Amino acid sequence: MANSIEPCELCDYNTNSPTVTDSYEQEAIGTTIYNIPVEGGVGSEIELSLSVEDGHDDKFYLDIKNITWAVVYNMEEENCLDEFSIEVTCTVISNSRRNVLPVLLGIDNINEFPPTLEKSPYKVDISEVRNISEFIK
Repeated sequence: MANSIEPCELCDYNTNSPTVTDSYEQEAIGTTIYNIPVEGGVGSEIELSLSVEDGHDDKFYLDIKNITWAVVYNMEEENCLDEFSIEVTCTVISNSRRNVLPVLLGIDNINEFPPTLEKSPYKVDISEVRNISEFIK
């Protein structure tokens, strides 16, 4: 076969340190979080599987070669988890050779309730000689 990939090249990525990536809370279901850097056809040459530390597998979906959101994640409802440790296991179908890619996913908080000021604008005169901890009315 002219353009085939050798089995030794499939699932071949450096796993010395985890891959670090970021996403935001409140992303739509199906939003791609990370594109898995593997060669070969998923289902024909390789199989990919996903596991998430502490049983949070239900929050993520493996879409061919992409990790995507399976839920709309809300940090306030999820005890403020702002990081997930994910493992992607790649198995070569022809020889059962496996490699694990650790992915560390950081979640950035979206402030969906920004502060608002009532009766603004406010104008206050402050003396330079005021104490630092003094309350201003």
